[in-house]
Amino acid sequence: MTYEEQIALLQKRGLVIPNKERALRILGDGNYYNIINGYKQLFLLDKRGTEEDQFKPGTSLDEIYALSQFDRRLREACFARILDAECRVKSIISYEFSKRYGYRDAEYLRTENFEAINDPWYPGKTYAEHMLEGIHKAMDNALVIQNTSITHYHNEHGYIPLWVLVNVLSLGDMSRFYRCMHREDQKPIANRFDMSKPGDLAMLLRSLTLYRNCCAHDGRFYTFSTRTYLIPCTIWHERLSISYTNPKKVGQNDILAFLIILRQLIRKEAFCPLVGEIEQTLATLVAELHTIDIRVVEQEMGLPANWRKLAS
Repeated sequence: MTYEEQIALLQKRGLVIPNKERALRILGDGNYYNIINGYKQLFLLDKRGTEEDQFKPGTSLDEIYALSQFDRRLREACFARILDAECRVKSIISYEFSKRYGYRDAEYLRTENFEAINDPWYPGKTYAEHMLEGIHKAMDNALVIQNTSITHYHNEHGYIPLWVLVNVLSLGDMSRFYRCMHREDQKPIANRFDMSKPGDLAMLLRSLTLYRNCCAHDGRFYTFSTRTYLIPCTIWHERLSISYTNPKKVGQNDILAFLIILRQLIRKEAFCPLVGEIEQTLATLVAELHTIDIRVVEQEMGLPANWRKLAS
């Protein structure tokens, strides 16, 4: 469809287009699929059994666009803190693991330094062997593209310390690295994050990787769910009076769960400003919404009325 045809279709479905020129810019810059299909759901009438969407009376394109821009600002603010968490995770894992197994990659990347658990997706291999293959591939790629820190240690010293190597590894790589470690080696790392159960940290890192990927690939974030990958019950669930057995899994795989992960992984002084930024983005959105209440958006995010306690 041309942009004009897209506008006509939206009007046929009940969407108010207050300014056609602005509508052309919105659809041209953001595209129909990302803007309309991505953010229309809260504005639709409940028309089960019908093929065509119908918007709630009075819904305007500006409201849908405002929700998409809210999501962009939310995504950008959260991604900055994900990078803080990623940096801290890499620093602590590399420090604690190097204390145990040294700084030469030929020594600390031995398979016996990790748990020997078979990987059902790769018959004949353990999780650790598959994980190490990925790390060696990342090392090789870094040498090919002449990553200066990697090539310096490789060429001048003949080894690459883990605290240098982590800079070319993804958060997913580090999550898998931690999961493959011996349980006793995981404990001092989990303790650094004030967690008594090493397995709980593994679950947080696995989920954080999914949130990171959503942000990095410009996905719809405010309703993002890790689905079956649930975070464990934490002290923050207790402080927010959230029952871990709630049927909707609030605080386990939604944006609230994401905020709980960050609260656990980064320092308070790094986390608290994010609460203010989210409040500001919500306040900006309130002024743009006329068809739905802001609580509808907060509920989609899993945010209870007292979610700001995370900053305490």
